Amino acid sequence: MLILRLSVLLSPRMWEKLAKTLGFILYVLARRRRRIIQTNIEQCFSELPKSAQQKLIKKNFTFFAYAVLDLGRAWWCTDAQLMDDLEIDGLHHVTRAIEADRPIILLGGHYMNLEIAGRLIARYLKISTVYRPHENEVVG
Repeated sequence: MLILRLSVLLSPRMWEKLAKTLGFILYVLARRRRRIIQTNIEQCFSELPKSAQQKLIKKNFTFFAYAVLDLGRAWWCTDAQLMDDLEIDGLHHVTRAIEADRPIILLGGHYMNLEIAGRLIARYLKISTVYRPHENEVVG
């Protein structure tokens, strides 16, 4: 938690370095998770050479580290700080449907930064969210 709290104080450049370092550490230490990711990559990208698959596996850990550090941003940054990174495309479609009193379901993929996305979209829309608690009690 302390790392998350302190990470919001870093410059973007240092934040990215921390995320890449954390991603590398996770890649080395999380053997079970690495095997799962490797199996998925091999199944989904069997046409790629092993070296390219290995790069994707390492990138996955880096992006996971970004997501973990993004939790700190979601919890402790102000909306104004987060708005700099926000880009909403097509919001007018949603507002038009709301004005026409049509029900809407916004369905999102398995994005790494859902905490931030949900928080910021709530600035524009009255929404309710659904989630499944994480299996790990520390994360969930």
